[in-house]
Amino acid sequence: MQPRIIGKHPLAKDANGKLQSRIATVFPYDNTVVTLPGIHATQRMAYVDLLDKQRLELGLGPLTREEEADQWQTLRRSDYGGRLHSHRPDPDNMEAAFRADELLQQFGAEA
Repeated sequence: MQPRIIGKHPLAKDANGKLQSRIATVFPYDNTVVTLPGIHATQRMAYVDLLDKQRLELGLGPLTREEEADQWQTLRRSDYGGRLHSHRPDPDNMEAAFRADELLQQFGAEA
């Protein structure tokens, strides 16, 4: 299944051939990559806001603090310069790092 991208495609380039985004926040268990402008903290806040909006549309309440913390515990930050790679894996949660790498490799296959 193709990953959901929030923002520009991770390998999208501007008119000068430069990457439009050089960082991404990967949510490997949700098959989602966020490339919105900003820093990792603003990317994860944007993702939580999107989840809350979707939940409200379904008649559910926003994420609880525990659910939000669960999302933040499994995210992986990625910094790249033309080649995608998972960055800063958590040695206590290598499964999430491996999942993030697998998800990012799907974009490498498109390049």
